[in-house]
Amino acid sequence: MKLISYNIRGMWCRTKQKEVRDLVKKLRVDVCCIQESKKEKVNERLCKSLWGNWSKIGWAYRGSEGRSGGIITIWNAENFHSSSHWHAPGMLMVNGYWIENGISCVIINVYSPCYLTDKMRLWDLIKYVLLQNCEECVCVMGDFNAIKEEIGRVWRAEIPDQREMRLFNEFIEQSNLIDLPLSG
Repeated sequence: MKLISYNIRGMWCRTKQKEVRDLVKKLRVDVCCIQESKKEKVNERLCKSLWGNWSKIGWAYRGSEGRSGGIITIWNAENFHSSSHWHAPGMLMVNGYWIENGISCVIINVYSPCYLTDKMRLWDLIKYVLLQNCEECVCVMGDFNAIKEEIGRVWRAEIPDQREMRLFNEFIEQSNLIDLPLSG
């Protein structure tokens, strides 16, 4: 099972769509979670152009609000079967199972709001979803618009919010999430 998460920061040009397609092809992924598509509507044609040559795909999305947000999850339907999907502000959840071994799985694609109160609301919702699916394999991925430590955003000029970092770390710990290292 190979899953990737990619904050595309808008996909108006074909160059960005090609970046996703090349990444999916190179890594031979089963699930691709895209954040910040900035697309209010998503259709099968767009998803197939992002995925490339594999004709059998499944997809779900939460549209952007104007030019803000937009979450897309695309999967290889020959490897993963989706039984349902659901979305709320800041997240898109896909329920299904891996065809090869029948393991049930919940994939949560996150694009968090910027304001702390909205982030905390989203974190509470994710914790609730995790509790409801505690018997399932769950993968939470995406852009939380938060950092665990100051090193996480060396390139930003702003001073990190210590309270937000503490609360984000508490959320990770309380949710029993594992923060995997970034690559790519």
